[in-house]
Amino acid sequence: MGFGGLLFIELIPKLDSDYQMIEESSDFKTYLKNRREVEFIDLAVELGTMGAYDILATGTPEEKKSFLINFNPPDERFKVEVLEKALLDEDIDVIHYAATELNWIYEKHRVNILKANKNGDLKKIFKSYNDYIKSGLLKGDVLLMAQKKALGTLKTLFDKDKSYAPDLLRFYKNMGDEKKCQIHLERFLEEEDPDVGVLNFALEYYYENNWYEKIIQLKEKFLKRGLEMPYHLRNNIKGA
Repeated sequence: MGFGGLLFIELIPKLDSDYQMIEESSDFKTYLKNRREVEFIDLAVELGTMGAYDILATGTPEEKKSFLINFNPPDERFKVEVLEKALLDEDIDVIHYAATELNWIYEKHRVNILKANKNGDLKKIFKSYNDYIKSGLLKGDVLLMAQKKALGTLKTLFDKDKSYAPDLLRFYKNMGDEKKCQIHLERFLEEEDPDVGVLNFALEYYYENNWYEKIIQLKEKFLKRGLEMPYHLRNNIKGA
């Protein structure tokens, strides 16, 4: 699957020639983890079963297959994580189902990217690549190549529409380019009326790095936009 993803991404430029609000939580990782756990619990209650990883670890082959057949959480990345775990199972039927489902997800993204490139719509091209990246299917160099392609499209969109600033910041952050992320963030914050998405990203970014003084400095910018600092920051950081 990894080789297929790499080959597919490499072929996109050739195919082109033929066809032509961020979460407000300051600690997004904690938010996402909690959301996934809630979805786990809801799903377990609905199916009358244990948590997904417990089922894969201790369930019978029939219980595992039944669970995977009914497993369709709204967070696709979470689904991919569970299916990849199922690929390590000892039962050939469980492995086969997981592989088939993962291949279907991969094919869905492949088709979406092909369609977007065929239409030449930069917004759809960025979205299709971004969805593919967020799915969790891509790893290592294949992921990096997809990120670079999405980033190139995103820069073009940003040049025409500054509302893509939060997306640009998050992309640099996710790619590990902290220097560019910080340079762009400070530049965006120097604007007269910074984008709300940029302000929320700044809170999240500063909180993750324990830069509390910078969070306090954002207070005036929030008030100027008629916004309040999140309650948990006002409650936990003096001066926020």
